[in-house]
Amino acid sequence: MNKTLKILLLTGLLLILGGGIVLLIVFVASGGNMDFLSTVKLEEKRFDESAENPIDDITIDFENAAIEVRIDDHIANLAIEYPQAQNNVGENISEITLTETDGALSIIEKRKWQFNLISWNFTSPKVVLHLPSHRTYDLSLTTKNGKISFDGPSLQAKNVFLFTDNGAIETETTEIACSEAFLCETDNGAVKLGFITAGHLTAQTDNGAVELNGCNVSAKAYLETDNGKITLVGNITANELIAETDNGGIQAQSAIIYAQKITLSTNLGDIRAKLAGKHADYTTTIEHDLGNTNIYSSTGGEKSLSVNSDVGDIQIDFTE
Repeated sequence: MNKTLKILLLTGLLLILGGGIVLLIVFVASGGNMDFLSTVKLEEKRFDESAENPIDDITIDFENAAIEVRIDDHIANLAIEYPQAQNNVGENISEITLTETDGALSIIEKRKWQFNLISWNFTSPKVVLHLPSHRTYDLSLTTKNGKISFDGPSLQAKNVFLFTDNGAIETETTEIACSEAFLCETDNGAVKLGFITAGHLTAQTDNGAVELNGCNVSAKAYLETDNGKITLVGNITANELIAETDNGGIQAQSAIIYAQKITLSTNLGDIRAKLAGKHADYTTTIEHDLGNTNIYSSTGGEKSLSVNSDVGDIQIDFTE
């Protein structure tokens, strides 16, 4: 290797090293925030409800944003903060449509297609709903990438629909009472729910645990995950309860299940639950291939219990 080539290689190495040091210094000085590298910028926008036109039906649909619902005892009118994505020269790269009519509000984001040789997005977009606590709402909240979370003691609603492709759904600090249905679905993320009152309850995830801290459901409560544990705590009341997981246990020994029809099923994992009443109240169908069980199939009960674990122990206890 000749001398000139050695000098060029050394110079290149020193430039790379120097650039890395400068980047590290800026990263530390910014408190670990990488937004300064992002080719995507966010312009924060806000909708404020007027007292003359109250909103009770809210639809949010974003491509890339976390959604946070804050229930507040101290505000009279609702407000929604939402991001407008822009490129590094200030041009909008998302189209946001806001529609308000007859008490219904929708804010929908559609990302515009752009060709960029270099595109880095280190932003953390978030939609924040500030809701007065004394009102009743119809909520439909959707995001492709982002967590959906609730903060506040309680929420009254007709329906609550929560959908995200990639992100957790967390309402564990909020009691939610729906006169009709509560439905939440995520492809990748845990589902953590506080006490839910509803006509119908559905909580589903493809990859993640499902936790329910009590419910009072007049019809069916359906909990399902492909990969993850299902945990029930407190009083679980429903006409019908279905809890199904492909890979994971069902842990309901810290709950008491009150239901006319109960289905607990996993391919791989232990099932432990406590049911209201006594064993004789239930007609039971028990299926297990590998593992121990303290209960077997029986007939004669007015209620229905079906338990299936291909690989895992089954432990069913009763309050009487």
